[in-house]
Amino acid sequence: MAAYDAERFDHDMATLVLPELETGRPTVLMEYPAAAASLARLKTGDNQVAERAEVFIGGLELANAYSELTDREEQRRRFTTEIEQIEHRQGRKIKMPESFIEAVGFMPQCGGIALGMERLVMLLCDAGSIDEVAAFTAENI
Repeated sequence: MAAYDAERFDHDMATLVLPELETGRPTVLMEYPAAAASLARLKTGDNQVAERAEVFIGGLELANAYSELTDREEQRRRFTTEIEQIEHRQGRKIKMPESFIEAVGFMPQCGGIALGMERLVMLLCDAGSIDEVAAFTAENI
């Protein structure tokens, strides 16, 4: 399997995958590359794939779902890799989130989904931009 390339993955999603999704019905994309889901549990039997999914309707991403990673040491390994990449690419120092890593070990097996309410309103109102439906903007706070 080829090494994961974040820029290539994002580019291919935006230019090859998303334009081909059916706009008239919801589509769920599942099993993201492990490196594209740093907080998600890996799929049993395939450590290259994370238990992560995204929900799209009308070409718009509405929700992001995943099974939570509850293994402290695995979370530390992933954060270490990401911190090293950020420091190498951007030249800035990143601190390990020790209290978060500690808390990870106390979490039960669980999962969740984050629904973008403004994106849902955008879809329902047939808005051309999220700015048209944003409740709070720099201008009105």
